[in-house]
Parts: sequence; C-alpha cells; structure tokens
Amino acid sequence: MPTRTNRMGEVMIDHRVSPGVDAEFARPRGAIPVPAGTLYEASTSTCSHCNRVTVCEAGVELPYCRGCDHYICRRCATVMAVTLTCEPLVSRFEKIAARAETRNVVLLGE
Repeated sequence: MPTRTNRMGEVMIDHRVSPGVDAEFARPRGAIPVPAGTLYEASTSTCSHCNRVTVCEAGVELPYCRGCDHYICRRCATVMAVTLTCEPLVSRFEKIAARAETRNVVLLGE
C-alpha cells in the first residue's frame, strides 16, 4: 500500500568540484543555491493539482490535500483555500477529453 513518503522523489545537486551557484544568482531564477564544494540532497514532491515539482525543505511542512490524498504545492494550496475544491490534474484532463468526445473532436495520439 503506497504511503505519502513513497510518492516522494529526490534531487541531488553535486558541486563538489565546481564553482557552485550563489544565492544572489539562484534565488531570482527560482533555482537552489548550492555553494562550491558541496553536495545538496533533498526530497521532492509532485503536486497532484498542477504537476509542479516542489523541493521539500527541512523542517517545512508541505500542504496536503485530503481530497486526493497527495501533497500539493503552496500555490495550489492557496487556490484550494479560496475555492474549497480539490481538482487534481488527472480529473481536469478527463473533463477535457469528455468535452472533446461530445464535440467529436479527434485528440492527438488517437
């Protein structure tokens, strides 16, 4: 039976023999600052609502959706707090496919 932590991924950035990336350069670009001579490892989680990958920082709890039983990104958690609805990406794709089917639209790959 899958658990929440089984769904996690990993990211590893190895700057042990490279000049590294400083915070001044990385933060405005949404990158992770990893200084020279260091190895960065962290868990990742993919948001079930938008498919965005989030790096799990130590000590920071990820938002969790009880509707789809998955971790979600902070952006989707904000939207969900306003709309009070859980809409995973898979269900959105199914709705699009159903609408296309009723309009006799041929989807790519079929």
